[in-house]
Amino acid sequence: GSEITFAHPPTRDCRKTSVAVGIISGYAARRDAIRLTWGKDFCLYFVVAKQRGKWPTLEAFRYGDLIMLDLEDIYFGERSILSYKTSLWFRFANEAHPNFLFYLKTDDDSYVRMPDLESTLLDLKPDFWGKVHYNANPIRSPTHKWYVPPSMWNGTYPAYCSGSGYVLSQKALQCYVKSVATQLYFVREDVATGIIMRGCGISPTHTGLVDSGNKFTGNIPWIIKHYVANHSEIFSQDKTDSISLSSAS
Repeated sequence: GSEITFAHPPTRDCRKTSVAVGIISGYAARRDAIRLTWGKDFCLYFVVAKQRGKWPTLEAFRYGDLIMLDLEDIYFGERSILSYKTSLWFRFANEAHPNFLFYLKTDDDSYVRMPDLESTLLDLKPDFWGKVHYNANPIRSPTHKWYVPPSMWNGTYPAYCSGSGYVLSQKALQCYVKSVATQLYFVREDVATGIIMRGCGISPTHTGLVDSGNKFTGNIPWIIKHYVANHSEIFSQDKTDSISLSSAS
């Protein structure tokens, strides 16, 4: 296969939590919002690529939290680089922070309640945690963003966790890193992780605490919410409200 280069910051002396966080990102404004809200004080990295041939180097030097992939930022069909970004995060995390218990992959339009995530993971001790999709079918429309041709995958997918936000344990991370180089490239990064985990003999643990469509209303508890437009609004509410997860599964 071809070689892909990247640049990363020096290993940081992160706050001693049990969860390292990797965020797939394409927008500087979202990164700024996360640094000021839910990602504040946590071991946080953003995985970015080139836009119009350029990396956000000034931002990288200022914050020291960017992992930069030497590819153009494309999220469509067989040209999508999302799986490259995800595998780069897990490889970097394994090398730079091998002693964390858990490793989160999420997106820059997701909001994560980190204290609740950490306590939930420490209680359950899962190897592969998230909102699990079972017996999902590939999208066969060539004009769809996540089109997968039959030549890439035939049949239903193995169980996998929504890319809105999922977690690997240290054990799962090590198997992922050892296995990913032997896998054919797959455009759906969340499905790709599910395929690798199946090869590792690791089954996903389902949670109802991932709002992958930003559809939870009222008092429905959540830990990860996708498609968030305003991180600061939720952060301000969380600072004043008492969040209870006792009724969640």
